Amino acid sequence: MIEKRAAHGVPVLRLKRSHDFTFWPDHQREKDILGWCDDELAPLLADLDPHLQHCLGADYGRVSDLTVLWPLAISRTLRRITPFVVEMRTVPFDAQRLVQNYILKRLPRFVASKHDATGLGMSMAEAAQQEFGPLRAEAIMLSVEWYRENAQPLKSAFEDGT
Repeated sequence: MIEKRAAHGVPVLRLKRSHDFTFWPDHQREKDILGWCDDELAPLLADLDPHLQHCLGADYGRVSDLTVLWPLAISRTLRRITPFVVEMRTVPFDAQRLVQNYILKRLPRFVASKHDATGLGMSMAEAAQQEFGPLRAEAIMLSVEWYRENAQPLKSAFEDGT
């Protein structure tokens, strides 16, 4: 079902830095990351339809797992459309936050974001809530109850193509 709904040709931007990047001076890390954002993200964000609402889902990792930022445009028929995906590996959390905020501040008609607040994601989810408010940046604690409430609506969205 997931493969059937997968969109082909969606740009996947991969940001990876060396382990020593974590220990660069703050201003150098920030300049590097914001330069990457201006070069890679800005053109994609500028192409987003300003009439559509946009949201973002985020799952965080650091070394063995990726951090994935997944924006969505919400069409007039409520279909979710992926304009691009960002994957980050070995990027320190302060730099991940810069990338996340760069995207969130530039999404047209930004309405909501969901952040995996389990484990490593707790700090990032909290930072998003502080920046954008808890109504637009929701910290999700994955649990049996969460899956019980959300699995069926997610399955239905795959089935009906939204």
